[in-house]
Amino acid sequence: MAGSMVRGLLFIMLYIAFGQYSIASEIISPGSEWRYFDAADVSSNWYQVNFDDNHWPIGRAQLGYGEGDEVTITKFGPNQADKYPVQYFRINFLHIEATTDKVVLRMLVDDGARVYLNGEVIFEVNLSPNNKAQMLAVNSLIEHVWIEVPLNDIKLNQGENTLAVSVHQLSHKSSDLSFDLALISGSNISQVPLNSRAN
Repeated sequence: MAGSMVRGLLFIMLYIAFGQYSIASEIISPGSEWRYFDAADVSSNWYQVNFDDNHWPIGRAQLGYGEGDEVTITKFGPNQADKYPVQYFRINFLHIEATTDKVVLRMLVDDGARVYLNGEVIFEVNLSPNNKAQMLAVNSLIEHVWIEVPLNDIKLNQGENTLAVSVHQLSHKSSDLSFDLALISGSNISQVPLNSRAN
C-alpha cells in the first residue's frame, strides 16, 4: 500500500515537473529541410498543394546568403547589382490530428515574407495585403531576430499538409537573404525553445 502511494506521488511530481513539455510540440522544427527555388520565373502555382516541386533542390535551414550563418546557401542570380527579388520555399509535413488548441508560427526572415498553408495565405509581413504580384518588400525586420505570430483559425489537415513561403528582398541590391521557420502546436508553446533543431 505504502509503495503504491509513493509511486503515485512520484508520478504526480514528475508530471508537474515535466508534463508541461509534452503538451507543446514542433510540427515543423527550425533547421528543417526545405525545397527551394532560387532562380527566375517561378511557376504561378508554386504555392499550391498539387504543385510538383521534385525538380527543386533540397536544403536545410537556415537558407539564404550574405550573412555567413547559412546552412544552405542559395543563389541570387548572375548580377550582384540586380539580384532576384524573391526566393521560394516549400515543405510537406504530416499532422496527426485535424485540430489543435493553438498554433504559433516562428520565423526568421529578411526582409519580407508571405506564408501559405495548403494553398491559402495565413501570414504576411512587410508586404502589401492581398498583392501576390508584389515582388519587393516594403520594409525590413531586425536581422537575426525570430518573430512569433499566433495563427488563429487555421485549418491543418489530418495527414499531409503543405507550407509554402515566398521571401522578398527590400531592394534588388540587398546584400543578404535569410529564412528559417518553425510551426508549433499545443497549449504551452512558450516551453518550446527557439533554438531547438530538427534531427
